[in-house]
Amino acid sequence: LDSVQRGLVVRRAISIARRKEQGTDDQPLLVSMLPAVSAIFLGWASMIVSRPSDDMFPSVNRTFLRLGDYHGAYKDCFALPAFISLFCGSFSEDNSQARKERLWALQFLKDGTRDAYCYQVAARRHVPELIMSSFDSLVSRGGLNKADAEPYILLEALEVLLLNGGRVSRHHLISRLGIISWMRGLVVARLHSSLFPSVKMFCTFIGLLESAFRCAAQQEREEPGSIGDVRTEALDMAGPLVSAYMFSVDRADTHVPSGDALQKMLDTLDIMSSVALMQLNDGGALVDSFREDGVSMVAALELLKSSSGNVYIKVVQALSTLPLSAASSDGKEAKILCLRLLSFVSDDVEEDASRLSARVLTRVSQIISVYSDTLCGCDAMIESVLKCKIAAQGCVGGVLAWSHCLSHLLPQAMNGDKNETQSEVVLVAKQVVEETRTTHSRA
Repeated sequence: LDSVQRGLVVRRAISIARRKEQGTDDQPLLVSMLPAVSAIFLGWASMIVSRPSDDMFPSVNRTFLRLGDYHGAYKDCFALPAFISLFCGSFSEDNSQARKERLWALQFLKDGTRDAYCYQVAARRHVPELIMSSFDSLVSRGGLNKADAEPYILLEALEVLLLNGGRVSRHHLISRLGIISWMRGLVVARLHSSLFPSVKMFCTFIGLLESAFRCAAQQEREEPGSIGDVRTEALDMAGPLVSAYMFSVDRADTHVPSGDALQKMLDTLDIMSSVALMQLNDGGALVDSFREDGVSMVAALELLKSSSGNVYIKVVQALSTLPLSAASSDGKEAKILCLRLLSFVSDDVEEDASRLSARVLTRVSQIISVYSDTLCGCDAMIESVLKCKIAAQGCVGGVLAWSHCLSHLLPQAMNGDKNETQSEVVLVAKQVVEETRTTHSRA
């Protein structure tokens, strides 16, 4: 405490000397407030130096013993004290002690970062970059260990920096450091077994990702275009993320995905779909409806089966917005997915669901066009589409999307082909298509 007091006195003296040089010594002298992260360190350090038996006593005590200027004045009050030396392990060659020092440094950073001022203090020492690099190295060294606390606290510290740093951290971490792109690189380039040794690790990872997208959405609403094209980030991340989720659930031998992993996954998909739509003009259709790294039909069905109620609506929105993967062997799954989406439109009368109707019907028409060989002329599909007519009429763009679904299912109706052997359902659908054409032409 004497060292800290001397440090504050030294800072005050330096400020007075600087004001005299500038000719402003007649104005009140204001001493900056201590950053919360520095105050936390000093509070923890004062307890540790009074207990020589503590594992951190040698490291923390050495921090103050090495101070030589101004009779041991602690001049690091307004910076990030001791973090670099502790986190980088310069005080100890013992691996176990170095690991304790890293965890202690990360913990006081996590507990002490309370506002943008704290984040600026940490960013000046390149702490976010150090944490990201450290996590990379842990993954590279044979994969993460589910019993090791370090990778968890690394991600948690990053999340605290992002959430508590305000606009400064949002712009720096998302735009300049590209934290979302960094996380996508980990999911795509690393083996899932090395990155997600447990469901807990997946939950921690996806919790950071969700926070990153929510901060990106907030920044985009406040200052459009200030952090780059976050929509592209959301579209690029969807497929790899769902694949990682399916791997984590299978690895945990969980046959019915539920609990934190599922909830966090669905919350993240929800904010990703919102981000993907927020930068479109007039809510237009997404260009990248299908891509090789999109959400597979099998995974899409699993997500629908695992959700219900309001959560089900979020899943439908995500599957109607984010890119899908259209494998030629997934025709059966594509049909089931279409039937479930159509059932959502025809059966759900909630306001939130009705707003999605046009987008869901558009996605169904896209799936039908890709799997036309399997789905064209399918009576079950046609019946389901016909049931959606009323719901389609109640939303903007719904009728057009609905008619596209029928047109893809009945290409012969577009050509005026009449075949007496066609089923009654097909004939009724053709009649409806013709009536819809007539109505549009009169309009």
